[in-house]
Amino acid sequence: DYHAGKRSFDKPGLPFIVAPTTSGTGSEVSNNAVIIDPVRQIKQSIRGDKMMAHIVILDPELVLSCPKKYTAFSGADALVQSVEAFVSKASNYLSDIFAIESIKLLLPSLPKVVNGLLNIELREKMMLGSFLDGLAFATSKLGAVHGFAHPIGVKHKINHGLICGLLLPYVMKYNAELVYVQKKYAYIADIAVQSNIATEINLKIRDCPDSINDKALWIIELIKKIFEHCEIS
Repeated sequence: DYHAGKRSFDKPGLPFIVAPTTSGTGSEVSNNAVIIDPVRQIKQSIRGDKMMAHIVILDPELVLSCPKKYTAFSGADALVQSVEAFVSKASNYLSDIFAIESIKLLLPSLPKVVNGLLNIELREKMMLGSFLDGLAFATSKLGAVHGFAHPIGVKHKINHGLICGLLLPYVMKYNAELVYVQKKYAYIADIAVQSNIATEINLKIRDCPDSINDKALWIIELIKKIFEHCEIS
């Protein structure tokens, strides 16, 4: 009944502490649990304010043992969530602050941490970026990437972060037809340029153009190349 949305939590559960061991979902600051129903072949959330953790511990040492593949997949999920929260129709001043700061951490750190799994500084940036993306979409909304990723993942048993990373460039291109989205993508492009990430990891990509529309298309191209660099392809 809770999974189907027929009932909601009317009493708080026991207080609990969360300490993430991956950097991606932002679940440590969310009020929902995503559960797969193998019988109905659906992936659905159980939500409620009484499901919030009482204490969150962010310790980058806890993610040092996360393998490269899952570091990449969970990191892709985090970046996708930040981008989607940033351009959502439900975005607002507060969610934009969280999303922007999350992107500033994740965009340059993800392609480097996959080849530096024991780099505690990069792990910390990924962990903080994931934490912030959770706050971003909690005060905004996610988008079409997650709308597609949930049923595809359940039906074909594919890792959620992998699907999100594969879908993001195409959903971004579709959304880039909207003027307000173009402006926000251009802002992300400026973040990428300032981080110098393309040069640091030797990505072959043209220089970022000047116009808002061209910047929007450029950041889509860059994100796709970053995901390919992380073996999300």
